[in-house]
Amino acid sequence: MILNRQYLIEFKDVIKRYGNVMALDSLSVKMNGKITGLLGPNGAGKTTMIKILLGIIPYDSGEVLLFGIPSSHLSLSEKKKIGYMPEYEGLNPNFTAVDFVIHMGTISGMPGGIAREKAHDLLNILNIGEERYRYISQLSSGTRQKVKLAQAVIHNPKIAFLDEPTSGLDPHSRLEMLSLIRTLHEKYETNILLSTHILSDVESLCNEVVIINEGKLAYQGTTLELEKVKKDSYILHMNEDDERFVEELVKKGYSVKMKGLEFVISGDNISPYSILEIAAKTKSRVYHLERLKRSLEDSVIGILEGRKTEK
Repeated sequence: MILNRQYLIEFKDVIKRYGNVMALDSLSVKMNGKITGLLGPNGAGKTTMIKILLGIIPYDSGEVLLFGIPSSHLSLSEKKKIGYMPEYEGLNPNFTAVDFVIHMGTISGMPGGIAREKAHDLLNILNIGEERYRYISQLSSGTRQKVKLAQAVIHNPKIAFLDEPTSGLDPHSRLEMLSLIRTLHEKYETNILLSTHILSDVESLCNEVVIINEGKLAYQGTTLELEKVKKDSYILHMNEDDERFVEELVKKGYSVKMKGLEFVISGDNISPYSILEIAAKTKSRVYHLERLKRSLEDSVIGILEGRKTEK
């Protein structure tokens, strides 16, 4: 007998509108957990997805499951399995850092003593020293981000939704935050859904990538698989402009971008040999040909541009 597989998160043909704006457009996606990167441009629907999973806002149609249960029907005990680090502040400036984290632990049902012990443990992991006894209003933006992360995971949630956790951080603090998220995932085995627009964060941290664009699923796969999505590209230099050479490349189905006598050629099944064959056919003189290194950003841009082309 084959049992139905239970995914940690599942959206089934979900539609969500804000007036005339379609935030989620028949979105269907399944996520297993671990550390998943949720990518997409501003307005793509990422925060809407998280708010629906948290039960903060309703959706118009479809079905959303969390832990295999409709998100709108989660019991209090099931909601305690969720942690949330909002993009915007959400911190009470009248608390000290440690008291706020303890407070959030007790709100989640933890006994006071255990919440206090866990809060100090987390703040130690997050490298917050004596600053923990300062009021939140007196803390730097980087330390406030750490406090937001600590309150999201103090109650040992099964999953934590982190909405733009490195927002506003300098490069050093951003790298530290990513390292801390990884440490917390490994120490407490919390599944992470990381919503961000910073591709390097996803590349360094995530096992799985989900890309949302205009409320639709544009891509899902591993980070390594994503890096292979982008079509191969080559850069070449010529001694002179050759219109016939360009025409033959386009006929072959390749994309050609020119800047002076420098050409960037992209396409499926492209190789140095296919380019040189066309150069030989058109008697064009190529004196430099080099494969361009693909980045995660190239892949994501290619996916998003492909989505626009399909419309």
